[in-house]
Amino acid sequence: MPKEHPSVEATAAPDASAANLPNEGEVVDFKDAGAYTYFEVTYKDKTRWLAAPKTPVAKGSVIRYGNGSMMNNFPSKSLNRTFSEIIFLDRVVVVSSGDKK
Repeated sequence: MPKEHPSVEATAAPDASAANLPNEGEVVDFKDAGAYTYFEVTYKDKTRWLAAPKTPVAKGSVIRYGNGSMMNNFPSKSLNRTFSEIIFLDRVVVVSSGDKK
């Protein structure tokens, strides 16, 4: 894992209290890479990228998440791209499923 990555501790099961997570977004796209899932979500009419411990998800799913840690110009070697802004999270909770592909 690159030294720039925040530490990640995957949880065995998500906390059932999604209401404690202040943000909600719809998954537009996602990519699994190593121990992470990278999520492109729509949030308040904007699109943003998030990274969290690997999470089973589908396009169109609605997720809830905390505020996390914002990183600018983050280079992801595993995805071979640089994210202008990405938020690293300790977890996300899927609150509704989208279409599986």
